[in-house]
Amino acid sequence: MQKEGMNWNVKTTLEKRDGDINACKSPEERFKFLKSEPYETKVVKGNLLLDDGMDLLLSILTGQGGDAYATGTAEIGVSDDDTAAVRTQDLLDTTEEGEEDWQGMEENFPTAPAENDATDGRSVKFKASWGSDDGNFVWNSWGVRNKAVAGTLLNRKVESLGTKTTGTWSLTIEISLS
Repeated sequence: MQKEGMNWNVKTTLEKRDGDINACKSPEERFKFLKSEPYETKVVKGNLLLDDGMDLLLSILTGQGGDAYATGTAEIGVSDDDTAAVRTQDLLDTTEEGEEDWQGMEENFPTAPAENDATDGRSVKFKASWGSDDGNFVWNSWGVRNKAVAGTLLNRKVESLGTKTTGTWSLTIEISLS
């Protein structure tokens, strides 16, 4: 007998690089910068799917409306808030007093499920980068939101990634379903 159910699996990769990605003058320079070797990489597993994110996904799935988490609408945010993640949260910074910073997708992100063969095509990747003047504070939580739909937060993870003071930090969030 086959068990019914679905698993939500998330892997976040943080890459830290010297230099400022915002100094790149063309998409080609930006792409080359992001292909350079980071001085540090950190991989974190796990993430909580939030109620509002689930509601939006189901509305899109059933054709009841809603904008997809797409290139022009998806953003990744980071915050200094270390409040434990709870599925009813609708803000990244639940205290509304801390620091947070949102960045749009890098070119060609999010990726389509068929482009990710590591999980047999059942995943999507979001990627954003923070240049030298962006997000300079303690990174304790992060998530993906859809800015087109009143900032609907899809997911939230709480774990310290360190304190950014300069350079470029990039987050890739891979969500897979099985």
